[in-house]
Amino acid sequence: GDWWFALAFKALLKRAIGIGQRREALTDATLKSYRRDLERQRDRLLARNPVTEDGAKFSAAMTRWKDSLFVFVTRRDVPATNNVSERQLRPSVIFRNYVAHRIMQSPPSPDLRPILLSTA
Repeated sequence: GDWWFALAFKALLKRAIGIGQRREALTDATLKSYRRDLERQRDRLLARNPVTEDGAKFSAAMTRWKDSLFVFVTRRDVPATNNVSERQLRPSVIFRNYVAHRIMQSPPSPDLRPILLSTA
């Protein structure tokens, strides 16, 4: 399968985030060099053809967004992670889960249960 692709891409992203978290201690020239290296590794990974449908979808998405993947490495004003976005979404997720739980405790509604189960 495409386990190798997922593991390799995960390692690449972890390396990039690690660099992003150390940016303050690195020079602009060093960051540009790291970004070029990350982009070369990314391109080598994306050049391989995934075997599974999920691997192909992931590869297509990464190809579509490849120019934006490592912006944070050289732009110090862009955070290395999306933790802020995650924290902003959290109240919505909690509310959705709470509402889904409450509806699931009420008398069954054949029209609503499949929708809730697919989004919970």
